[in-house]
Order: sequence, then structure tokens, then C-alpha cells
Amino acid sequence: MKPITLSPAILARESGYLAACLLTALGANIYAVIHFHRPAVELFSQLGFVVVITIALYIYILILRLIFHGVKLAWSKMRKPHK
Repeated sequence: MKPITLSPAILARESGYLAACLLTALGANIYAVIHFHRPAVELFSQLGFVVVITIALYIYILILRLIFHGVKLAWSKMRKPHK
């Protein structure tokens, strides 16, 4: 079996997506603590939920990207002239 190598550009892009998901989940947690007048300790006690929401957002974005690339590939194959 051949080893899989990932380029630094791919690692940087995926890290960016994951960081964006983490910041979104943290932002939602901070908003909830402020909006519902909860103590600041909730920011740390709910960290497990933040991680779970981060993973769920990342998987959701991954599925959307796969669908987009699949449609893009199908469209390019459809537009290609047949010989």
C-alpha cells in the first residue's frame, strides 16, 4: 500500500476550516453565556460541547464541499464534447 502524503497547502486549508469551525462554536458559546446571563465559568465547563459542535460543523462543511466538487465534476464532464 502506497503512503498518502498531504501537501502543506492542503494541511493549511483544512486547518483553516477547522479553526473557523472552532471560532464559530466558541462565539456561539460566548453569545449564549452573555445572552442567558450565565456565570463566566460556563465558558470552561461547556468546552466539551464546543468541541462536539466544532466537529459537527467541520463534518457539515466537509459534506457540503464534497457535494459541491461532485456537482462541479459532473458539470465539467457534461459540458465536455463527445468524440
